[in-house]
Amino acid sequence: MPGNMPAKVKKGATTAPNDLFYEDQQLADGIAIMEERLKALKREYLERMTALAIRKEQQLSFSAELEARKEVLEAKKNEKIDVLTDCTRAYKVRERKAVEEIAKQDAALNALQETKKKLQDNLDTFGVELDSQIKSKRRVFECLRERIAEMEKEFAVLLSDVEQCAP
Repeated sequence: MPGNMPAKVKKGATTAPNDLFYEDQQLADGIAIMEERLKALKREYLERMTALAIRKEQQLSFSAELEARKEVLEAKKNEKIDVLTDCTRAYKVRERKAVEEIAKQDAALNALQETKKKLQDNLDTFGVELDSQIKSKRRVFECLRERIAEMEKEFAVLLSDVEQCAP
């Protein structure tokens, strides 16, 4: 049995370095696997960071484009407001001129109506006065006619007297 024991020790001694070698090999394999995983993770991290950088660049580009479009939109709104303001201003000017023209025409119409009324009043007054004067002149004419008729009678009487008195 003593022969078996040293053999066991020998076996045990050879197993321990084999175990250490195996353990070293496993550790080396584990380290190699971990290094590969680390490289893969670094690649993935780099890819993600690159993708993030691209997205950030796109975001900045889109933001700049958005701002530019907002400025264009604001300019268009201001232009539209300016056009509307100009149109409103022009409309108000035309409206004011039209109102002034209407007021002038209304004043002229009122003046013409006043003049017409005064002329009609004068016509009525002069018509009444003229009628009165015509009536007065007719009366005078009738009086003169009557007087002429009387004078004719008197003249006829005088002529007849003169004829009778004459031989």
